[in-house]
Amino acid sequence: MDNLKFVQLLRGLYEKALHHPVQIEDLQGENVIERLKIDSLIALQLIITIEKAFSVVIDDDELAIQMIDNPSRLYEFVNKQ
Repeated sequence: MDNLKFVQLLRGLYEKALHHPVQIEDLQGENVIERLKIDSLIALQLIITIEKAFSVVIDDDELAIQMIDNPSRLYEFVNKQ
């Protein structure tokens, strides 16, 4: 999956979890959790949704949070699976 298609799909997942529009720019770089004001419950929902959407399992909770906070890491992880 190319990066643009991945980001567009990820954007939809974030919008669904947050219940408001998310700009693609909001998903670039680090500190996405802070930028989008994601709390722990939303983070858990995002992890589950991402695992289902991309057919992956993220066993390490700390790694999962890092991937939500920096979608580039998530993209690399998904492409390695």
